[in-house]
Amino acid sequence: MRTSLKAAAIAIQFIVMGLGAQNYTWKHGTSVINSSPVIGTPGSPAPANTPGGRQGMVTWKDASGNFWLHGGFGVGAMSFNLLTDLWKYDPSSNQWTMMKGDSIGGKAGVYGTKGTAAPTNYPGSRSDAVSWRDNTGKFWLFGGTGYDSNGQAGFLNDLWKYDPVTNNWTWVSGSSTKDQQGTYGTMGTPNAANVPGARQLAVSWTDNNGNLWLHGGYGFESTGNVGMLNDLWTYNITTGQWTWMRGSNSYDQNGSYGTMGTGASTNTPGGRRSATAWTDNNGIFWLLGGLGYPATGSLQGNLNDLWRYDATINQWTWVNGSNLLDQLGVYGTKGTPAPGNAPGGRQSAVTWVDGSNNLWMLGGAGIGVSIQTTDYMNDLWRYNISTNEWTWMRGGNTISQAGVYGTKGTPSPLNTPGGRVQGGGWHDATGNLWLFGGHGYDTNSSTSYGWLNDLWKFGTCVTQTLNILPSSATVCAGSPSTLTAVGATNYVWQTAQATSSIQVNPLVTTAYTVYSTDNNGCGDSATVTIMVNALPVIQAISSESLACVGNSVVLSANGGISYLWSNGQNGSFITVLATNSVYTVIGTDANGCKDTASVTQAVDLCLDLTGASPASIKVFPNPGSGNFSVVSDAQNLDLVIFDCTGRIVFEKKGYSPGTMVSTGLGTGLYYLDARSATGNTVLKTVIVVQ
Repeated sequence: MRTSLKAAAIAIQFIVMGLGAQNYTWKHGTSVINSSPVIGTPGSPAPANTPGGRQGMVTWKDASGNFWLHGGFGVGAMSFNLLTDLWKYDPSSNQWTMMKGDSIGGKAGVYGTKGTAAPTNYPGSRSDAVSWRDNTGKFWLFGGTGYDSNGQAGFLNDLWKYDPVTNNWTWVSGSSTKDQQGTYGTMGTPNAANVPGARQLAVSWTDNNGNLWLHGGYGFESTGNVGMLNDLWTYNITTGQWTWMRGSNSYDQNGSYGTMGTGASTNTPGGRRSATAWTDNNGIFWLLGGLGYPATGSLQGNLNDLWRYDATINQWTWVNGSNLLDQLGVYGTKGTPAPGNAPGGRQSAVTWVDGSNNLWMLGGAGIGVSIQTTDYMNDLWRYNISTNEWTWMRGGNTISQAGVYGTKGTPSPLNTPGGRVQGGGWHDATGNLWLFGGHGYDTNSSTSYGWLNDLWKFGTCVTQTLNILPSSATVCAGSPSTLTAVGATNYVWQTAQATSSIQVNPLVTTAYTVYSTDNNGCGDSATVTIMVNALPVIQAISSESLACVGNSVVLSANGGISYLWSNGQNGSFITVLATNSVYTVIGTDANGCKDTASVTQAVDLCLDLTGASPASIKVFPNPGSGNFSVVSDAQNLDLVIFDCTGRIVFEKKGYSPGTMVSTGLGTGLYYLDARSATGNTVLKTVIVVQ
C-alpha cells in the first residue's frame, strides 16, 4: 500500500512529538468507569481476566517480574465494596490471574495463629493500607480501613506476610480487632510490645537491609485520639519488633522544616495522610505532600513539600516545595526541567523510580496551574535527585482531564490516562512504568468519575543505535549520495519517504534526518550532514574570436586544475586550426568536481581589397619562453604585443622576419599583431609564455 505524502507528514509529526519523551500504551482493562471483575478460573490466567475497577489497593512486584495487587475499594462481583481479592499480572503474556480471596468483598479477616502460615488465613477486606516487599521476596501488608476478625469495619493495625511461592498468608503483628491505639515505647528502642496505632492512608518504604518503614497517615495515636499522624516507625523482620524512630506520638502536629536543603535532627514533616513516597535506588526515602499540616497554623490542606529521609543517620531534610498550604503548580515548559518548577499541593499520587534514579509521580487529588480547587489530576512529573529539579513530562496542568486511550496495545504520543487518585503502580525490568486503576475519569467525560480498572504502560525510551550511513559524505553539487538508515525497524525521512534508503542530490551542504519509533512508541532520530563542494567556474577562451581560415588559434581554459577538450586534447592551452567550430572543455578542480564551458571559433577568409590572401606568417616557438621569431613572406613588419587587459607590453618596428625577438615577457597569454609597413594587419595570433 502506498503512503500519501500527507499521511507520511502526519507520521513524522507524531514521531517528532515522541522524541526524547515516553509514550503511554493502554494494555488491559476497560476505558469506562465501574467495570466489574472477570474472574475466570481462580489460579489460571486468561486474556479476558481482569480485576474490577478500584482505588486504594496495595501492590507488589515478585522476583519473576509479575505484578500483584490486593484489595481496595471498588467494584466487586455483586456491588461496590471493600475488596479482599489478590491478583497477579504477567506483563509478558498480558494476562491477569486471581490468586486468592473472593470477588464479592466485605469479608472479615481470618487471622489464624499469629506467626503461623495457613491456606485458610486471609486479611479482611480493606483499602488504604500500605505494603512492602522484603529482601527474600515476601510481601507485607499493614493496616488500612477494613474488616477485622469480627467483621467490624474500622481502622486496622494488623501486619501480614504473604509468600507468593506457597500462596499463604501469615498474621505477624498488631491486633485482629479494629481501632487500636499505638504503643510507642521509647523513641529509638525496639520492643516486642511496640506497635503503631490503627491507621489508613500512611506511606511505606523498605531500606537496604530489608526492614519495613511506616510514616504518618490518619488514625490512632498513643492516647486513642484520631488525627493526622507524623510518627515514623521501622519493623525488623528478623526480630519481629517495631521501633518508633521519629515524629510525635500525638496527632495534628505542624512540620518542623528547618532550612531548605539542610538536614537537622529537629526536622520532621507535619502530620499528614495520603502523601506520596518513594525509596530511591540508593535506599534513601522520599516523601511528598499529602493532606496535612504546614509549618504553622491549625488549618490543614494540600501540601507540596518534598522531604528526604536518610535512615542511616535518622534525619529528615526539606529539599523542595513550600512549607505553606494549597500551593499552585509551577509547570514551566513541558519536558524542560527548571529550578522553579514544582507540582501543586496534592494527595495520593502514583509513584515510580526509574533506572536512572529519577522519581516519577502521576496525578492524585491536587491543585493545577490556575485555580485553587482540588480535583483529580493526570499530570506526570519527573524529579531529578541530583539537580533538585522537577520536570512536567505529560498530561494536563489543570484538573479533571479525561483519558485518551487510543487503540489497545498501541503506543501513541496522544494517549494519556485520565485524572485519578489512589491508583496502583509498578515498574518492569526494562524500566517501563505501569499504572492500574484508581478513582478518576475515563474516556467518556471529564465531568463524572468512578472506579477504573484500566492498565497502562508508560514506555521508557531506551537509547537506540539509529544511524545513517551515506554512500558519500562529501559530494560535488548536484551529485548523488545514497543515505541508508540502520539500527531500527521502521524509518520516516524528513522528506516523507518511509524507507530505509534514499538518494539525495544536494546543491549545497544539507542535513538529512530520519525518524524511527521503538516498540514502546518512543521516537528516536539520527541526522547526517552531506558536505557539498561547489562546482568550479570553468571558462574557455579563443585567442581570436574571428580568425583567418587555416591559421592556428590557441584555445585556453581556466577555473580548474585539469582539462579535457571535446577534440580529445588535454591541457589549459591547446592549438587548433581555425574552423567554424564549437569547442567544449570539461574542467576538474582540486575536489574532483567538474563543470563544462564552450567557446565558438568563427573564421574569415581574410581577403585584402584586391581579393588576394595575405602573406603567411608563423611564430616559433609558441608556446615558448618569450623569445621567438616570425616567419612570413612579408618584409619590414611592425610587431605589437598586448596583454589580456589590452595593454601594449612590447613593440618592434621594422622587424625582419626570421630574426629572434627577445620580449622579456613573463608567464602568461599575450596577443600579437603583425602589421605591414603600410599599417595593414597581416596576422593576429596568440603567444603563450611558459
